[in-house]
Amino acid sequence: MHSRRFPRFSIDRPLNAVIYWEDHPIRKLTGRGRMIGQGGLLASLADQLYVGEIVKLEMSPIPPVYATVRNTRGTEHGFEFLFSRDGQRSAVQALCAACAEEHRSEKAG
Repeated sequence: MHSRRFPRFSIDRPLNAVIYWEDHPIRKLTGRGRMIGQGGLLASLADQLYVGEIVKLEMSPIPPVYATVRNTRGTEHGFEFLFSRDGQRSAVQALCAACAEEHRSEKAG
């Protein structure tokens, strides 16, 4: 049995995936974040990306973060975060902690 490095939490948030070419945005896909963990995100997008592509993900309340496409199934994509700036990792950790607390509250009540 394969265990994950980080727990994952269900979410439902709007997001944009921006594809760049030589530092210029060339394509922007809209979608929904479906599941998040400290290492990555599962999202449904309006179009399909390719495994290995690197995109900038924009999803409130975390700052924009680059991610690589690790897997796809149609328009559902698994992303691995590529943290490059201060605050990105801690913002994702804070969102995961809030999701964990929400999940505990739902179970308790």
